[in-house]
Parts: sequence; C-alpha cells; structure tokens
Amino acid sequence: MSNVLVNSATITMKDRTGGIYGSVPFTPTPGAKNINLPGGGFGSGPTVVLFDRMEGTEGAAVSLSGAEIGTWDGINDNSAGMGFDPKYVSHGGRTWMSGRDTAQDVTLDTRIGTGLRYHAPSVFNEFYFSYRWVIPTGYAFIGETLTNYYSNSSPNDGAIWKPVWFGNRPNYVSTNDCIFPNFSTPGNVFIWGNGVAPEYLSNPNSNYRTNNNFSGVNDNLQGFYISGSETVPGVSWDATIETTLSAGNGHKVKLTTDSNAYGATGGGGQAPIEGYDSFLLNGWIGTGPTNANVLPCFTDVYLATGANAAARIYTHDQPLLANSTEIYLIPPDSWTDTDVSYTPKAYEDLTYRTVFNADLTAVVEGV
Repeated sequence: MSNVLVNSATITMKDRTGGIYGSVPFTPTPGAKNINLPGGGFGSGPTVVLFDRMEGTEGAAVSLSGAEIGTWDGINDNSAGMGFDPKYVSHGGRTWMSGRDTAQDVTLDTRIGTGLRYHAPSVFNEFYFSYRWVIPTGYAFIGETLTNYYSNSSPNDGAIWKPVWFGNRPNYVSTNDCIFPNFSTPGNVFIWGNGVAPEYLSNPNSNYRTNNNFSGVNDNLQGFYISGSETVPGVSWDATIETTLSAGNGHKVKLTTDSNAYGATGGGGQAPIEGYDSFLLNGWIGTGPTNANVLPCFTDVYLATGANAAARIYTHDQPLLANSTEIYLIPPDSWTDTDVSYTPKAYEDLTYRTVFNADLTAVVEGV
C-alpha cells in the first residue's frame, strides 16, 4: 500500500440523514455522525454486499439477519466438525461471533465448530473481503497450549484451521475453493484450496505465504482482494491476490501470488469456475494437536463484489496506514469521484482516514 498523500482533503462532519452502501439501501442510526471527505480521483465506489459488526447479546445465537448490509444464509453445517450455532462473545468492549460452541465446554479437546454461511445472488470473480478475528483473553490459538500466544511453529500438526472458505454451491468447499488463509505446516499461512488454483501456485516457496504475523493478544485485521480481469473469455482469468495481514490491527505484511486465482484445473481434478458464489466463516476446525481452550472469534465481516470492489475507506490511529496499530474498514454511505462519506461507530472514529480507489491507489492517506 502506498504511503504517499496523493491528494489533500478537508474533513467535514454532519448529522447522518441517509445513505447507500453500494446498491444496498441503509437506514441510518438517528444522530450518528456522518464524515465527508471531499477531494478528487476517488473514481467509482464499491458495491458492498455484506457488512456485519456482529453486534448482539452475550451468549445469544448470532442473528442471520443481524448484518448491517446483506444477510447470512445459515450456519456453517457444510464442513466436518462444524454445525453448531455460533454465539455472541464479549471481548474488548464489543461482541464477536464465536468460532466454537460456547454453549458447550470449550476447555475440552473437541471440535464443536461454529460458523456462518453466505450465499451471493450470483458468481462473483472480482471481490474484496475483510474480517477481524481475535483470541479472547485466557483462550488459546488453535494448535497452541499456551493462552494468548502465537508462535512461528503454530500450528504444529498439519492443516488445522480454515477461517474463511470460499466455494460454490452445491458442493461449497469440495471443489473450486479458496481458503483465506489456511493455517497449515509449522509457522506458515497459506492462500490455498482443495480443488482448483490457487491450490497449485507456480512456486511453493513464493510470496503467497508468510509466517509469524499474528497476535494471540490483539485482534487481527485481514483483507483479501482478487481482481476479475478475464484474459480469455470462459477459459482463464488474469487474477491477482493481494493479502494484508496484521498483528494487533496494524497492517504489517502484504502477500501476493503470481498464480491465476481462477486458473487451470487443480489437484482435485475439477474444471475451473470463474469465481465463487458463497463462503463459510468460520470455515473448518481440524483435529490437530489440541482444540482445548480454543476460542477464535470474528467481527467486521466485509464483502464488496464486482468492478470497483477494491475501493474502500479506512480509519486509523497513525498518519501512515502502514504504521497504524488500530485500523477499521468502514463501508461508504456515498461515493463520487470528488466526495466520499461514511458513518463510524464511536470506537471507529479515529484521527486519520485513508481512501483507496478501485485500482488500489491510496488517493488520500492520513487526512
């Protein structure tokens, strides 16, 4: 991500009276603060089809209709070890979606995985996806025995956690899938799949993986972009995977791959599909070394699809996004080439803002 302030801007604030996220009408919270960022070169804004801050009551089942934009189709009962209702869990002054069934004893070495399933109305091939996850105080990362700890040897017994799993109905994750990320092999984080590419990347030691980038104490914000430029209609896609990981919220590592995300037939032998129409969050919990006292939790789930999906707004606590230790991705209320606006929660209303346009350029940063 660029650290150059390309275009200066004056920030104005006003009472929020209405807005639209992509093509999805939204009813504003009365009296909420709308922040307007005039400037230039913003281009066209994203179509945000899903955004969920996971706001609910501690211990209650997560609402399928609780998202501020879009709805969930159901719980994740599509992969092994899952199928239980996710609950709201309190942490850090807000609620999150649990990744294991808190109605049962999560101190035991059982899978009892929980998650949600999202259905898009049609296949999407260009998209930006982001979510935040945390290991609450006193709990362990999957595969670890120490609480609030992540080492470069985690996980230590093969693939044991797939937080987000993109695929296609009706088989979901058995064909044409993409896992983001796939925690497998000691110390490594992969963009991976069981079916077609990007399972088979051109260089297994290339830039599509990293290690030791996650925090077992702070929350971790991750963003994932795939372009949808079609090289040969109906045959292949010139797709780019851009991954941003964080430790303690701050963007620290950017991963890219030279593999075609919708490329040739992969190890599963399936013919490629030019995109996805669904995803699972939490995707899968394995039977690795231990699941005792494990409780991954999720919030701030964001999906923008189609052209301009990469255009987005961040708030952050330092002048440069790359140096920030607290970052939030917030859907726009409105977006034109010369003006964007958004409405943050109080905890998201940070000192600095950065706006990316659809070509991944930071049009303004740190304003």
